[in-house]
Amino acid sequence: MGSHCAALHVPARGYDPPQACASRFCCGRFEHPETVTAQLVITCILAAAGAASAALAIRCERHMQRHRQPGVGYAAVTFRRDGGWRRADLFTPEGLRYQRQASRFGVTAAALWLLSLVAWAALAA
Repeated sequence: MGSHCAALHVPARGYDPPQACASRFCCGRFEHPETVTAQLVITCILAAAGAASAALAIRCERHMQRHRQPGVGYAAVTFRRDGGWRRADLFTPEGLRYQRQASRFGVTAAALWLLSLVAWAALAA
């Protein structure tokens, strides 16, 4: 909050025309919509899609945990080196289906986040 914020938002007397602000964020609010660029929009959309995909991966992983074979505990599945990947002795067929979905969504999330980073760099020029 520099002195330019006071000049922009609290005029001394009467009407003072807005002055140019040196930052995109003024007083903690987004004040300059003309600075929203294609770079920002595209990368935010890709990153948000990645976050949604990661949320779906977590949801599928939680469903997978509900479909363990009888007598198999959470720790026996989670703290393995192989992570219980494609292990029919640990999960029911439905649990393995959720495992495949979780993997697909997780890889998709990572790819979208990487694509968002690449798009940010490519559109910066």
